[in-house]
Amino acid sequence: DTARALWFIYITLTIFMTGLLKAIEPEMSLFACLTHTFTTLSTGGFSTFNSSAGEFSSSGIWLIAIFAVLAGINFGNYHKLLLGRYKECFNDSELKVYVVILLAATTFVFFSINGMSYETTTGNVANNELWDYLSDAFFQVASIQTSAGFASVNFEQWNEFAKYVLVCLMFVGGCGGSTGGGIKVIRIYSFFKILIHQVEKSYRPKVIRSIQVGQFKIDPQQKLGILSYVGIILLTVAVSTGILLVSQDQTTLVTAFTTAVSAVNN
Repeated sequence: DTARALWFIYITLTIFMTGLLKAIEPEMSLFACLTHTFTTLSTGGFSTFNSSAGEFSSSGIWLIAIFAVLAGINFGNYHKLLLGRYKECFNDSELKVYVVILLAATTFVFFSINGMSYETTTGNVANNELWDYLSDAFFQVASIQTSAGFASVNFEQWNEFAKYVLVCLMFVGGCGGSTGGGIKVIRIYSFFKILIHQVEKSYRPKVIRSIQVGQFKIDPQQKLGILSYVGIILLTVAVSTGILLVSQDQTTLVTAFTTAVSAVNN
């Protein structure tokens, strides 16, 4: 029953997005709309255009970003909606953290790039209106965090702070049970909960307090699993960066590191 429900949700989202994209972009072929829907919902990010999502209008770009965000949500929450368990769905702590990270990162990037001049992926100079900066910030944050990997602008021309935010988002990724990549929001959230707990234990060793994420308690085995997973990801990125630096003569540390991060967190 669960598998059938997930198929229904995925196919419904695919049909819905394709229809909306075609309605918003009537000059685009149905093939282009369908393929971009496939790679948005699977957060794969492949495009049939050299300019990636930059080929679409502002409305099309917002639609792709919104559906990439939806694809980064735990599909179990959609199943709960179908079953009428609305309160349980909207009280999901991982979903709340996911939304907060998206909004916070968009805000940071927006204020960071506001007033800058940079190009779109089509080679044209991007518009410098307030709405356009917000649109570019939200799209790239949503695309990078969910691992969709689309681009609408040449964010290589953004300042260092904005690019650091995007690199950090590659590690975070989408929610558990989503099509998004990364370490996953639930693990990141749990990881920081564990860190705070360990810091408290260092100066209040007699306090006995369970680590709780939402309504669930993290037992010692889960705690070890989370720490090990995050550690292995970081170790893999470090080793991969070193291999790229040694094997590629012209590669800089930044290029090797960001390549490793994007590959590992695909």
